[in-house]
Amino acid sequence: MNQGTWVVFELPGFANAASGKEQASLDALRSANETSRFQSSDALWVKLVVADPPVMPIRPLGIQASVTVSREELGG
Repeated sequence: MNQGTWVVFELPGFANAASGKEQASLDALRSANETSRFQSSDALWVKLVVADPPVMPIRPLGIQASVTVSREELGG
């Protein structure tokens, strides 16, 4: 993926993300320029943003953006 590109995931039943900036609303998540998360009443929304340009040569297993999610609250 090119630097600055992004994808948003809706993860029903998930409660927490180990990283990403917490956003106050879904609109704020959509507007975010960095990897972020928003917790709605029934789902975790995660926006992954590619922060760095791809390293050449591009390898299939090269990770450009990631976040770890769980179904438990922090401390659970």
